[in-house]
Amino acid sequence: MKAAAIAHVGINQVELRPTEVPDPMDDQVLIQTEYSCISPGTELRCLRGKQDGAAPFPFVPGYSLTGKVIKAGRTSAIKEGRRVFCKGTKAAQGLELQWGGHISHALAASASVIPLPDGVDPLDASIASLGSIAYHGFRVSQPTVGLQVAVVGLGPIGQLAARIHSAGGATVVACDLSESRIELSRRAGITTINSGKDMRESYRPYFPQGADLVIDATGSPAVLRQSVLLARDLPWDDEPHTPARLLIQGSYELDFAVKYHDAFFKELSIILPRASQQRDGLAFLNLLAQKKLQAADLISKVVEPASAPQVYEQLRDPKTTIMTAAFKW
Repeated sequence: MKAAAIAHVGINQVELRPTEVPDPMDDQVLIQTEYSCISPGTELRCLRGKQDGAAPFPFVPGYSLTGKVIKAGRTSAIKEGRRVFCKGTKAAQGLELQWGGHISHALAASASVIPLPDGVDPLDASIASLGSIAYHGFRVSQPTVGLQVAVVGLGPIGQLAARIHSAGGATVVACDLSESRIELSRRAGITTINSGKDMRESYRPYFPQGADLVIDATGSPAVLRQSVLLARDLPWDDEPHTPARLLIQGSYELDFAVKYHDAFFKELSIILPRASQQRDGLAFLNLLAQKKLQAADLISKVVEPASAPQVYEQLRDPKTTIMTAAFKW
């Protein structure tokens, strides 16, 4: 099958390139992509050549696409004509794969794709990898109804984390410095503040004793140290208190550190989840299907694949108001 793929061909260099994808084997499917969504933090790090263990240039980035199965192997449980979510292709002739999600046709194991629930728009679902990362954090953080949650950083993961925890019954207050991100979060029904110069003071009117759970989605080691201070202090008494938790959902290029005593006196539990599991993607898509969650507003632009160089350039701009973008294939 002749195909086209967005390729990172060098540091900060993006091209649309021709490729070929083989027919599916017995337990595989061939998907004609409808939309693929950019994961800005990870993909821009790959584009800078800073991703640990990355494939050599040129490679196909991305790990979040939706499309229709056009060929199914003999033993595939997914049949032709089914719309599915997929993380990327298993093959693209002449190109390395950094997950391989930005491609016109994707070859995948049938067990690795998720059929889209009825009523879920393929464009909305194209953000499901980011949604599943946020949902995985939600699941491993052991959420409870009424939990006081502070979300720091309102990129796509932070936005989704705030919305998912809110849908789960938590009291969520989110923060950022970007007014456009703050407004986007508020329109989704999340109490959102400007973190200002003193983040802890900004949160004090909402969580005077500190938050039960702090979610840091910034990827900034300096901000992470401030996020620790938002967690609730642990009283020095003999009562059975549950210590506060710090959930790190940011994507980090290098190592990070927190101040020992800031965490020690809170008896802080630090949770560092890996990306996600397939059940997280299914749970996220079901939330979309049940109208318990909105995510379409986080896809700021929908463009043709030929516009990829310009879109990545816009996302690299520190002043960009684009949350993320999707390619329409």
